Amino acid sequence: MANQSVPPNLMTMRIIFLSMLVTPVIFGLVLFITPLEAQPGQEQLAGLMPVLALGSVFMMPVLRKVLMGDIALTSPDIPPGRMEVDPSETAAVIKTALARYQTGSIVGFAVAESVGIYGFVAAFMTGNAGYALPFLAGSMALIAVQFPRAAGVISLIPLDMRAHAEKSL
Repeated sequence: MANQSVPPNLMTMRIIFLSMLVTPVIFGLVLFITPLEAQPGQEQLAGLMPVLALGSVFMMPVLRKVLMGDIALTSPDIPPGRMEVDPSETAAVIKTALARYQTGSIVGFAVAESVGIYGFVAAFMTGNAGYALPFLAGSMALIAVQFPRAAGVISLIPLDMRAHAEKSL
């Protein structure tokens, strides 16, 4: 945050974020280009897709919390840190936080993308491409709220180290 360059791990996550954000658009294009026919007897199964999508919506923050130790979507408070901190200790804490943040973010992106996949499948089952639009929009929104930020990484760092880590990120 203090430093304007983006750490390589955070830049990698932003590239993955953008590719995942574009995926629902690609799903939508495929649906509207491909001729669809309703699959007989599949309407009831297609009705299960909103339930699965809703499960993914609730699962995303839970998985982020489990994998990261925090949902890491909001900016944390930066309390005053310890007076003396070894730079190698700060680097190790940042490296660990970045790894946890990267794992949790990628899993969060994938779960958010699954919402669009459920709509994609349901559209093929029902033969109605418009059926997938709320799923695809929801998928994009869920991915968008997970934009990788340095503040998310800092939220995974112990309170007494945050001020020092913020200067290093």
